Amino acid sequence: MTTGETTAAVREDDTLPPRLLTEPLTEGAPKGRVWEREPLLDDYYQARGWDREGRPTPEKLRDLGLGEEAVPLP
Repeated sequence: MTTGETTAAVREDDTLPPRLLTEPLTEGAPKGRVWEREPLLDDYYQARGWDREGRPTPEKLRDLGLGEEAVPLP
């Protein structure tokens, strides 16, 4: 994880094995393509109800019943 005052994972920590980001796929519909990390993360975070940095949005915390107890993350 990135060093600093917090031990929380950050976007830079959320990645795939280097091979998937550098070697073209050899079969299937995406044959010849390399995974693009940033668009994948954006879609994944949005589907989870997280912000661009991978933190739950206030709406997601409320949906989980944690709106009142949640501590804002840096």
